[in-house]
Amino acid sequence: MVTVLIYSSVATKSFPDDELCSLLEISRSNNQRDQITGLLLYYDMGFIQVLEGEESAVTKTYHRIERDPRHRNILKIISFQSPDRTFTNWSMGFKRMSKSQIEEVLPGFTNHLMTGHMDHSGNKRLPAKITAFLEAFRTVVRVA
Repeated sequence: MVTVLIYSSVATKSFPDDELCSLLEISRSNNQRDQITGLLLYYDMGFIQVLEGEESAVTKTYHRIERDPRHRNILKIISFQSPDRTFTNWSMGFKRMSKSQIEEVLPGFTNHLMTGHMDHSGNKRLPAKITAFLEAFRTVVRVA
């Protein structure tokens, strides 16, 4: 079993391409060292990240992110045990997305950018929608 943790956060400042590349390079190096796989989506100033791996490594990585001054409004969306990894060969897949692309799949999700809270009211299927979104991303985008 692997632990899967999905969170979102808002950047404390805009990330130009060179800073995003640097962040991604460091994340991939750390994730390879810690045997974590996953993906990082960046949209405007928001992040969605999936971390997969051994529970203690995922927890340690998430706590490091919580202390990172480049993030605010960090929200753990879901954490669960899975028999398999979804992003087996990705030390950290990456895609720059627009809020509208994410909003198409997860209506109301981008409200977190303004409020810091995700609206779960009346939406008991949110984890299934998140899973479907991530599966679609993995299928459509091939990132080494």
